[in-house]
Amino acid sequence: MKKLGIVLDNKVNRWALQRFEPLKNDVDITVFVGERNDYDVKSINLNKRRLTHAEEISLAIRNPLTAYKRIIKAPYKKMDFYYFSLQKYLEGMDAVYSCDITRSAYTLAHLKDRLGFKFILSWWENIPYRAVFDEKTSYHKRHIMQKVDMFLPFTQTAKRVLQMEGVPEEKIRVIYPGVDLERFNPGNKPEKLFAENNIPINSFVILYVGKLVSWKGVHNLIYAARILKQREVKGFVVAVAGKGAQNENMEKLIKESGTEDNFRFLNFVSYDEMPQVYNMADVLALPSYPTMAWQEQFGMVLI
Repeated sequence: MKKLGIVLDNKVNRWALQRFEPLKNDVDITVFVGERNDYDVKSINLNKRRLTHAEEISLAIRNPLTAYKRIIKAPYKKMDFYYFSLQKYLEGMDAVYSCDITRSAYTLAHLKDRLGFKFILSWWENIPYRAVFDEKTSYHKRHIMQKVDMFLPFTQTAKRVLQMEGVPEEKIRVIYPGVDLERFNPGNKPEKLFAENNIPINSFVILYVGKLVSWKGVHNLIYAARILKQREVKGFVVAVAGKGAQNENMEKLIKESGTEDNFRFLNFVSYDEMPQVYNMADVLALPSYPTMAWQEQFGMVLI
């Protein structure tokens, strides 16, 4: 049985890994989870290997020259993701998967030749040469791209970006992100969730799902709510599922616009709870807009 390793920095989550679960009977899959992973991974139905700082330090001490080069002499801080631990645990892997330009991909690019695995990289980026806006990302990218054996862009736009940047056609295969239709399907409005968030069950719910950041256009939700109130539209609630840097600014705008009664913040919601959240909605809003360095990549929340 072929062996596949999955390394996604501290971003290992159920949504990103659901596409691998159908393969587990045919491929020996191991997911590597950092000590400070951002998400709960208990519900991920794949083999998991925990990476710890204690073991990483212990392994680095045994390899002082390499540690000096990769840590002390590194051009930027936090360049690698558990370099020494992955060098130990990726031994014998046939292929290793990561996503985008990250510390994980940088580490894998440096371990690939030593350990002999195929390096597979998924790709969301849909703006050509965007790494130029950040020196560390640009450095990472220069060391990653030539080491990748196969790019798996999620969209045709992302494929065109790779081609524009010089990646040959034979190293690219588009694989669209999927949705688990057994988990996400229309259902009755979840009365318990309405009660928990103080939303009348007969409300017209406008749902936003995503980070609360400026480029997601979250402030437009407030402007829209204000316009609806001015038009004397009654009985609507904007439910916001997510958290981010614009949370405080949104609260200020909501207060200033007099729309406090129309907003409910659900904060971060786990992947397993999201089907019920979607079933709250009468309308789903994704008010993102492009900037020079970012644009909506696929809009998975709409799918």
